Amino acid sequence: MTADAPHLCYLRADQIRGPLPTFDHLEVKNREDVKLGRLDGIIIDAAERRMEYFVVEQGFLNHRRYLLPLQLTQVDTETNALRMDVDGGDLESCARFNPGAFRRYSGYDHLAAMFHQPA
Repeated sequence: MTADAPHLCYLRADQIRGPLPTFDHLEVKNREDVKLGRLDGIIIDAAERRMEYFVVEQGFLNHRRYLLPLQLTQVDTETNALRMDVDGGDLESCARFNPGAFRRYSGYDHLAAMFHQPA
């Protein structure tokens, strides 16, 4: 995926700021309140100020991380969870996350997001 999308970068969940105190390993649940996994991070296009994927981790000893395309998502501040409009089996049909395929979000990406002029 790196060759096709070198502009995409990985932002760890503990670096995300928003309406919750932390997004680090936030529970990800579906619309039926079934736990799908934990938020590991997001894949973003910083220059376009656009999120592309959620990185969701499943399992403890044999953990796997998946790239979950953007879905209808709600940040549930009462239960500290992300609620997504997906079925339990949908996650396993998603692409596996390869950490080496994306560069880490950096200060340069932050500057690109701040000063990018859309075409």
